[in-house]
Amino acid sequence: MTSKELDFLKDTLNQEQQAIKKCQTYAEHSNDQSIKSLFAQAAQRHETHYKKILTQLNV
Repeated sequence: MTSKELDFLKDTLNQEQQAIKKCQTYAEHSNDQSIKSLFAQAAQRHETHYKKILTQLNV
């Protein structure tokens, strides 16, 4: 893997981490249960993406 590809993956991991944190925060602060659930699901999806990328890097 080239250094450019590694840099791209690092950036992608950082973006996924930010998305996880934002979605979790939005879910925590929402008063509407359906919105809270949507953001919690989105956070979970981003966490899944994050873990998949890490798995690929550790192979």
